[in-house]
Amino acid sequence: VQEHLRNDHIVWVNITPLKERDMTNLKRAVKRLKKTVKSIDGDMAGVDEEWIVVCPSYAEIARSDDKIEE
Repeated sequence: VQEHLRNDHIVWVNITPLKERDMTNLKRAVKRLKKTVKSIDGDMAGVDEEWIVVCPSYAEIARSDDKIEE
């Protein structure tokens, strides 16, 4: 996932397998992703209980409370 981010790809991450196996490893993986996203000036958001979307600096995640400008 980190390599894809560094190569300017938007990545959808299914966290269910990690969540079912070990919450400690899930927390560690999310923390590591947050550091990578911060270092590339990207964005990251949880979509639901199973998915996280991460994107590089050229993309921004529109959140439900964000106003979309036309």
